[in-house]
Amino acid sequence: KGDGKMPTLLESVADFFNEKSPKTYVIVTLAAKGAALLFGRKCIFSQVTTEVDSPVDATGAGDSFAAGFIYGVLSCSENTKESTTKNITDEELQKGLKWGCANGTCSVMVQGASVPPSKNSIMQILDR
Repeated sequence: KGDGKMPTLLESVADFFNEKSPKTYVIVTLAAKGAALLFGRKCIFSQVTTEVDSPVDATGAGDSFAAGFIYGVLSCSENTKESTTKNITDEELQKGLKWGCANGTCSVMVQGASVPPSKNSIMQILDR
């Protein structure tokens, strides 16, 4: 969980979205530094990325993060077609951030945004 201490930019983002929609989760991607999940006026989770020695192409890294986040949340969810309105758990959100960062990291290691990483590549990043 977050420690309540955030850089000024994240505090500003958290305040802005809390003013607009206080019950909304906000994900902020931080490029090579990872991602943060905001709720209310604070950072509730953050995830660092695995360092890449020689990134090749960052095109599509944000989209890859989003896809990984969704996969991570749904892969540990007990959500079914009959129960699509349940609340997302902290565990699901944390796993989503991990998978999002891992998928985004893998995507910068290849040229072009149309070559999705293999699950094996993502698992190698997650195991580091």
